[in-house]
Amino acid sequence: MVSRALYISKQAILGICSFEAVFVMFLFSGAYKSDPRFAWIPIDLTMLCMMLGLLWGSFILIQRKFKVPRSSYIILAFYFLFAGYALISLLWSPSMIYGQDKIVKLLTINAWSVLASAWIIAPSARRVKRFYYVIAAFAIWIALEGMKVYFQSGGEGFINVMGGNYLAAGRIISHGAIVAVGFLLFRQSSWIMRLLYIAILGLCTFQLLVGGGRGPFLATLLGFIVPCFVAVRIAIRGLFIRKFVFYGGIAIAVSTIFVVMWMQSETLPQTILRLLMLFSSNGEMEGSAYARVSFAQLTMDYWMQRPLFGSGIGSWSILFMNEDIRSYPHNIIFEILVELGAVGLIMFLIFVGAAIQCLLRWQKEKRDDIHFILIMFVMSMLLNVLVSGDMPDNREWFALIGLFPIFSKVQQVRQPLRVRHAVNHNPMKEVTVTQ
Repeated sequence: MVSRALYISKQAILGICSFEAVFVMFLFSGAYKSDPRFAWIPIDLTMLCMMLGLLWGSFILIQRKFKVPRSSYIILAFYFLFAGYALISLLWSPSMIYGQDKIVKLLTINAWSVLASAWIIAPSARRVKRFYYVIAAFAIWIALEGMKVYFQSGGEGFINVMGGNYLAAGRIISHGAIVAVGFLLFRQSSWIMRLLYIAILGLCTFQLLVGGGRGPFLATLLGFIVPCFVAVRIAIRGLFIRKFVFYGGIAIAVSTIFVVMWMQSETLPQTILRLLMLFSSNGEMEGSAYARVSFAQLTMDYWMQRPLFGSGIGSWSILFMNEDIRSYPHNIIFEILVELGAVGLIMFLIFVGAAIQCLLRWQKEKRDDIHFILIMFVMSMLLNVLVSGDMPDNREWFALIGLFPIFSKVQQVRQPLRVRHAVNHNPMKEVTVTQ
């Protein structure tokens, strides 16, 4: 027991004092940097974490002699092709303020998100797992801050934490829930760790329900669908069901009972309330939802004005509001179509396709929890980028795309002997139903 506690403590310290921790703080800096507790720091926290990450990442790459998978080079090259075209579009963009700010972020913040994931984290399975654990730890921190705000407010209104808004907090907590489910369903672990994953899932789910963010909540559910695709296998010999299906069924049953009981109370969770308010009693769509739907028609109108090359980076605000301010259609596809045209969209899809093609080299015998969790992340973030934020806001999406080389080539990590011999719980084990 003592050796186990020392091992866990060592791993926790390594996680806190790691490149992955700095990178996570960079990715989600918008959720906490406005907190008054960090006002004493004289430099913007996003830039501080980025500079620290650049120094640390350079040291790691020098140690490796810049040996990274070929797919990592390809993904980064296609990203810079896309960002380079966005830079060129400034030549015909009517935006002189928002457009320039946007391109600076695409060439720095978003570019670092792709590079750090593809070149530093993705080549090592150990770093990928540490990245997931740090995300879960960060989500717990944000969720606990949210719990404090929830009880202080009496359970009313949106849960805005640490100077950020409820959507930023919801996204992080959503990632924490996905990590918990991924490790619970796909990883061999002791019963203590399984209980920990369940506790994290419960905390994150509660915060997603009361936080008020419809997008993060629905995105989390979309990510949870991924295990369903590998839950059952039909073969000539019969029907095979993964062992984790039974645990998932229990979790769904308990969650359903909990939600039904909550629905009977006088105060509905803020997120559920906002979902019910999507459509009013007379059939009209709620304000923010209606705005997002109306952006689809506006996108077609604006795109057809310059369908091939677009109106230039940052031009949405000029077309929509006739002001050079930060404004966007809350959908990355609409944003690219209007500002960068069909050429820009094709370049973006090539960048994403370069990452997805790594899936074609995903060997069945090497499938691991890190792979399934990444797919869950991508499914979740896909909904997020289609309903909120502009391209610089969605740097988590670009970071996740940069992780795809893990499907083609990573350094496999041997489990400690303590785990390999002590654990007999294999959630991926199949149970024969018919034969």
